Amino acid sequence: MIGAYLKDVITVVRHGARDQYGTEGATTDELMRGYIEWKTRLVLNIKGEEVLSSAGVLMRYDPTLTHEDKITIGGVEHLILAIELVRDFSVRGMKVYIQ
Repeated sequence: MIGAYLKDVITVVRHGARDQYGTEGATTDELMRGYIEWKTRLVLNIKGEEVLSSAGVLMRYDPTLTHEDKITIGGVEHLILAIELVRDFSVRGMKVYIQ
C-alpha cells in the first residue's frame, strides 16, 4: 500500500566512509521514489534538540539510511533531522523529516 504513494523522485546522497583522520570520502547518489509532504513540523533531532522540519518524506524502509546522509529534492540538498518507522498492513516504510 505504501508503494502507491511513492510518486516523487528524490536523490539520497550517501555519506562517504571516513578515513583514519576523520576526513569523509566521496559521496554517492542514489535515485529513489518517495512521497514528499511539505509541512512545517517541530521534531526532535538525533541530539534531542527541538528543530523545525520543512517536510516529511515517506519512503520504503532502508536500514542503511543514517542522519549523516542527505536528501536532494529539485536540486536542493536537505539535511536529515529525524527518521521515523511507519508500517502498513504488510510493508514497512519510513518517514524522514528534512530541514
